[in-house]
Amino acid sequence: MTLKDTCPIELKDSAHLVRLLHVLVAEESKATEQYDQVIEAIDDRFALVAEKLKEIRNDELNHIGILTNQISQLDPEEARAMLEGADEGK
Repeated sequence: MTLKDTCPIELKDSAHLVRLLHVLVAEESKATEQYDQVIEAIDDRFALVAEKLKEIRNDELNHIGILTNQISQLDPEEARAMLEGADEGK
């Protein structure tokens, strides 16, 4: 699902909002991957550009954190599952 598929957005309930937030997380993740690809392709001649792109990529990662936090607040069961997964990954 993409947001284009859901426009105009008619919010039904909190579960629907959580699904939409997941779409946004996926889009932010895709953006970070694209920034990483460009950063990796840049050589030393364009180091300043690479640094700016890294800042933008980090902003995208920050957005993922914000969105994930919102999902956790809206869906406590999903928050518990994410915490369990984080513990298993240690």
